[in-house]
Amino acid sequence: MRARYYQDAGLLHDDYLDTTVQIQTPFRASNIQSMQAQMMGLFPGSQMNDLNAWEQNNAVPPIDADYSQWQQELGDLALPFGFNTFPIYQYGPENDFTLAVSDLNCPKFKRLWDAQRATIETSW
Repeated sequence: MRARYYQDAGLLHDDYLDTTVQIQTPFRASNIQSMQAQMMGLFPGSQMNDLNAWEQNNAVPPIDADYSQWQQELGDLALPFGFNTFPIYQYGPENDFTLAVSDLNCPKFKRLWDAQRATIETSW
């Protein structure tokens, strides 16, 4: 897929930029994991999100602990192996008007669905 969209068509940047891609999946663990895997394939680990010197010393959770070993191990990488994180937007089915339109969240869909079902039932 990376070859098709990045190399052949030139539609994607070499590195992940959150301003160029928006990701949305249904609110299910399997969909979220699948999307993460797809994105890791499209945008493999890189040096795009390297930390500067200040971030290396200050990008730690706000709890009292010694993070020096992890900081030394990661160096200027935000995540191991230069992995990227991807914001994946998720909505429950009652609020998802893009991926989960149903009679529960869209009155027009319910009206059309009921009309279609009535047509089918009368033709039996």
